[in-house]
Amino acid sequence: MNSAIVEYLLVLILTMTRLIKRLNISGLSGLKRGLPLAFINMRKTAMIDTILAAAAASLRGQYARDVVTGRQRWSGSDLKGKAKRYGHTYAVQRAKARAALAAAGGCIIAIDHGLIVSAVRIDADSYMTPRGVAVRCGTRYRVVA
Repeated sequence: MNSAIVEYLLVLILTMTRLIKRLNISGLSGLKRGLPLAFINMRKTAMIDTILAAAAASLRGQYARDVVTGRQRWSGSDLKGKAKRYGHTYAVQRAKARAALAAAGGCIIAIDHGLIVSAVRIDADSYMTPRGVAVRCGTRYRVVA
């Protein structure tokens, strides 16, 4: 390994150790509450990007890939014109996208006002989405970061 990378990692570890001691954090649940969610998201963001890319790569249709990556809506509400009239074929593509996402290790959740997004489970009550970390708020999830 490159010596500059090793030196950078050591400085990062020392900085995080000092921060944990200063905040008097013990255990993982305290770590989640005490540190900003951006620190926890560093590794999780790469995980969701990998899962979404794997799911999209296994799909043939561009619409299905766009649904998984978040460029198109899971509900199909953004279809217009002729596409709206032939909505059944798009629904089939959404079903294939849902199956590919589940096979890759992802899922679909409803966040803020019913918007349905691709997600990866972090723990029992939180998910990582392309929009940030979503935590349970009643029956839906709210994006906090």
